Amino acid sequence: MAKGCKKCGACCKYIAIVIGKFPDDIKWAAAHNLRIIHHNEWEGSAVAFVPCRCQYLSDENLCTIYDERPLTCKLFPEANKRWLRPPECKYDEGV
Repeated sequence: MAKGCKKCGACCKYIAIVIGKFPDDIKWAAAHNLRIIHHNEWEGSAVAFVPCRCQYLSDENLCTIYDERPLTCKLFPEANKRWLRPPECKYDEGV
């Protein structure tokens, strides 16, 4: 089964923020109602996913400016570590 984009749209519905490994950082994120995913593989830091749907994402989870999309979008997810992808991302799942 191959990896690849499954057009789930998860990458266009969140912004990832890396939170420090200190307890106060985690408390800060929780106080702001950020969804926190912990990752021990990155020195105990956490990643908070902030809901923020891209204005160019269609109801079918397709990019309406695909040919002109920003470089960040063009490089995602290959240039990103798994821990920076939203939990709903299906990229690593087989077809």
